[in-house]
Amino acid sequence: MAQRTPYGDRTPEYWRAHAEEARARADEMCDPEGKTVMLHVASLYDDMAVRVEREARYSTILSHSVPRDGKKADGEQ
Repeated sequence: MAQRTPYGDRTPEYWRAHAEEARARADEMCDPEGKTVMLHVASLYDDMAVRVEREARYSTILSHSVPRDGKKADGEQ
């Protein structure tokens, strides 16, 4: 099963695959402006991959933290 993220099933791998596809399309373009736009889109997809990774790490940290009152979620101490 796919990793769940704040973005649903859109994992870092999902965004990186889209970035690679955008780069491949850019390589096929002859128009410099169009190529620049596609490379920018690829960069944005890469940024989303990093963001999903960062938020997944943050969520993991939060899920393992103990509240200030010292009690775990199930009432243990």
